[in-house]
Amino acid sequence: MIELLALRQLLEEEMSNAEARTRQSISLNLPNAKEDEVTALLVVEAGKGLREATENGRVAAAVRTDLEYGYAVRGRSAPTHLWHLTDGLIARLHRHGLKGETRTGGDFGLLLIEPQFDLGWGHELGLQRSGLKRAGQAPVP
Repeated sequence: MIELLALRQLLEEEMSNAEARTRQSISLNLPNAKEDEVTALLVVEAGKGLREATENGRVAAAVRTDLEYGYAVRGRSAPTHLWHLTDGLIARLHRHGLKGETRTGGDFGLLLIEPQFDLGWGHELGLQRSGLKRAGQAPVP
């Protein structure tokens, strides 16, 4: 499996920036905000940042960088058409509700689902979706 380190770094940066903006907004406007209000503000700020990263192509570029690196560390050259695969990739945020928090044990209500890429023979590149499984199944780490 190809590690999506550049994508994860981008997501971490966006979440960190969203947290800083949320903290500032709360300290200026809502000093007594409750947990659900803080979470809602964070979701709005993170959503804005991820939309911008998607629209300006940073999400696609991060995944393309990860794929190129994945080929390189295996001693293979990446196909020149990787942009066909990465162009249009999006990062978005969806806040799951209390039911999801109860099922996962999470206190925060956010879920990251990222693609999994595997190199096969030649230039074959497999793609699977990872993330939380439906009810009755354990979450994928």
